[in-house]
Amino acid sequence: QRSVESMIGIPLSEVLGEQAYQAARPNIEMALSGQTGVRTHPYERTDGTRGYSRNFIVPQKAANGTVQGLVVVTQDSTEERAAAESMRQSEEKFSRAFAAGPIAMTITRMVDSVLIDVNDSFLEFSGYSRDELLGSPAPKLWVDPSARRAFVRDMRAFGSVEGREYELIDKK
Repeated sequence: QRSVESMIGIPLSEVLGEQAYQAARPNIEMALSGQTGVRTHPYERTDGTRGYSRNFIVPQKAANGTVQGLVVVTQDSTEERAAAESMRQSEEKFSRAFAAGPIAMTITRMVDSVLIDVNDSFLEFSGYSRDELLGSPAPKLWVDPSARRAFVRDMRAFGSVEGREYELIDKK
């Protein structure tokens, strides 16, 4: 197994800088052993802020299978990481609001009307247990099937339905 230094003639830490070299080192070692490496790591930008870099390191092999070189692609993943973190926080807020909300709520798949989740207020209101509802068809809870169809039609058309009351069948 050849070293990167023997391939390029100088220590890789001098090419990349010590911080980048230490961050990339596990992937470099993996690639030198013949495997592709992918790793995201933090780095300090010149303005002092933290950024994130995703490195793809792919070994280039000779016909006999020995590693002759490495292809390295580096991508700034700072914005992607920030968006993912923002989405995680948003989902966490929604989950807490849904679960603790005083209004009875359900989450239903539009494609087949199957109940995905219900909050505690809905369980209290309906008398059903979560196990009895999750995975079951939501229409079974509606007194008037035509009202359900109108609700679904309006949800698809407008993205939300407000200011209406519906009669649902409770277990009580």
